[in-house]
Amino acid sequence: MTLGPVEVTKEAVVADIEDQVLLGLDVLSGGNGEQADIFHSKNVISLRGREIPLVQEGKG
Repeated sequence: MTLGPVEVTKEAVVADIEDQVLLGLDVLSGGNGEQADIFHSKNVISLRGREIPLVQEGKG
């Protein structure tokens, strides 16, 4: 899967939900010391030294 500028190879489960995506801990915890950092103040997820825009649906 591609998360912004980062490509991640993981087994995925496709759920019948209305949201575009729901990232699980298996993706966010990475592996090999690649844990994601979530910065709500900047609206980004930092993974592998790259920033991925954080878009929250339903927030007004």
